[in-house]
Amino acid sequence: MTQEKQKRWGRAVYTVQDSDKETREIVLMGRDRWALEMLILAGPRGLTAIEMNGPRLHAYVFDLRHEHGLTIIREDEPHGGDFPGRHGRYFLRSKVARKATQPVAA
Repeated sequence: MTQEKQKRWGRAVYTVQDSDKETREIVLMGRDRWALEMLILAGPRGLTAIEMNGPRLHAYVFDLRHEHGLTIIREDEPHGGDFPGRHGRYFLRSKVARKATQPVAA
């Protein structure tokens, strides 16, 4: 991995607020951070693996839910193409904001 990619997806601190209105901080890096940033950018339209140019979105959503306690819902929707079927669209329901860039202790 290049240093630029390491820096781009290095550690970042996020403020999270769930439905109970309690605020907490989480630290993410790598693909978990990438997936969260993509969910934040997707906003209310949500995000599917078909729309992403990256592997294993479902696995990163699992980590965000179970390791970091984020509320992310999945709704099934049909898709066409050579292999029609159904896929999941993910919606970030926790309120999440990245804190100003700052060094994070290892």
